[in-house]
Amino acid sequence: MHSVTELRAAACRPATRFLLGTAMLFLVTAGCDVGDSGSSAGSDSLDESAKTIAAETTATAGSVTAAKVEKRLEASKSGQPATTQPSREEHVVLTVNGKQVVVDLEESAAPNHVANFKTLVRRGFYNGNAFHRVVESGFVQAGDPNPQGDGTGSEGEPIAPEIKLKHVRGAVGMAREVNEINPEKKSLGSQFYVCLTDIPQFDNEYTVFGKVVEGLDVLEKIPSGDPDSNDIVPPENRTTIQKAEVRAVEMKTKSKKSASSQPSATAPPGDEYAVLETDVTTGDGKIVIDLFEENTPKHAENFKKLVREGFYDNLTFHRVIEGFMAQGGDPKGDGTGGPGYTLEAEIKLPHLRGSVAAARTGDRGNPDKRSSGSQFYICFEPQTNLDRLGYTVFGHVVKGMDVVDAITRGDRARNGLVSPGSQSKILKASIVPSSSVSVETTSPAK
Repeated sequence: MHSVTELRAAACRPATRFLLGTAMLFLVTAGCDVGDSGSSAGSDSLDESAKTIAAETTATAGSVTAAKVEKRLEASKSGQPATTQPSREEHVVLTVNGKQVVVDLEESAAPNHVANFKTLVRRGFYNGNAFHRVVESGFVQAGDPNPQGDGTGSEGEPIAPEIKLKHVRGAVGMAREVNEINPEKKSLGSQFYVCLTDIPQFDNEYTVFGKVVEGLDVLEKIPSGDPDSNDIVPPENRTTIQKAEVRAVEMKTKSKKSASSQPSATAPPGDEYAVLETDVTTGDGKIVIDLFEENTPKHAENFKKLVREGFYDNLTFHRVIEGFMAQGGDPKGDGTGGPGYTLEAEIKLPHLRGSVAAARTGDRGNPDKRSSGSQFYICFEPQTNLDRLGYTVFGHVVKGMDVVDAITRGDRARNGLVSPGSQSKILKASIVPSSSVSVETTSPAK
């Protein structure tokens, strides 16, 4: 389920070649000085002094889930009552730590992935295989046949994508190589992962082919990996799949075929989105942001307040780094401005592609990690390393990531600052009822 960033620091080489979004780790940090950047992506070490990210000249932070997304997913389940009669259907059953983990397979949505998974299970491929990568409160990953189990192996041929379902808690998806070498988003033949929380940022990127309907608590107890080693679990601490089998399982409550397969673009009444109308010519130029009021009430409310006051109108994205993030919200346009106040940290969620987070000054002068009152950034890619540094993620782009991707990039030699006159601009920001917007990330199946 993470990352890319930049300051004077450098890119940490990914520990695993095959993975999902969160595995591509590039850490970028920044100090308060605009010219304090110097290393290029690709260096193998990270200067200790680079572990502070300035709100004024940087943006970063991280987390993986939002309670609000869960609420919307719950709303999307309406009209699909579960059967109360016991039913027997073919499931994949994994025995982990002596307990059962039951996976309901989404054959109608991902027939090729399901057929491949069943074939491997029946062959005994997963028996004795370990969960080699575990992201705390994110996901668990297994299926690498290599003895070292570092995420670089796979069994069989790549599978054409069947990207239709959502990454809700319990969703089972297939890992794949990163977009740079796999633009078609083909899945690996054997590596799979299970979401321990909703991960909407993975929607439209990876194929979900099943859902855990029993035993998710077993997976939640698996020891996490080392964050400094791309969340790879040391061999001596790994949890293995003792046995995997395909068999009929009697379920008192039939799976609703993954609330993921029936998403709704309509949010509960009263919910609102922030809409940034930009001068970017891609699409309609609009960026739609879902704000996480439940997890970050102070940041969400402050952002809405500033939007309604017209604070963001005609401001620019003054610092934009390829593969990292686009930062805006500074009335001075150089990374040193703000509304005159800061916000108490609400660090709960991870940095994924599309995450919207509050910038802040570095830890030395800001040990409480208080956020800038107005400066924010949008992640181009997952940023797990930033999660560990501690920034408040308070929203997620649910429509218009193509617009975000087209924002004018800055000069790496100047720590990502965009030259005045070349900066992409927020023409107008507004708060609208969520029911008035047809979002992209909540309805990939439609």
